[in-house]
Amino acid sequence: MSEEDWWDHYTDDPFLKVGNYVPDSFGNSIIVTLDLITWAYIDWYSETYQSDPSLYFQKLHMLCPQDISFSDWIEDSVRNTYLREERDGRPRPPWCSVAQPDEYQDVEIPLDN
Repeated sequence: MSEEDWWDHYTDDPFLKVGNYVPDSFGNSIIVTLDLITWAYIDWYSETYQSDPSLYFQKLHMLCPQDISFSDWIEDSVRNTYLREERDGRPRPPWCSVAQPDEYQDVEIPLDN
């Protein structure tokens, strides 16, 4: 996700790290730290598509490789979701810039929302 249009809507740094509790694969609360822009995209996506982010986090936790932190895994997964949505021509939040085809042409999606 690109932050160029972020500043037209928000004053906070889009890359400010923010910690929140999310459920792990067993439903236990754990803290993950993500960029503010990533949390904003998760919120926007959940509202736009009436999806439950708790289920998304639980599924991602089950699939998280051992050699990457869960926070990094979520960041990568959310970015891939954004790129998949761009590739498929679906709506994006007004504060997300348009992704270029070379960014999403080979995107891999570890989990379909």
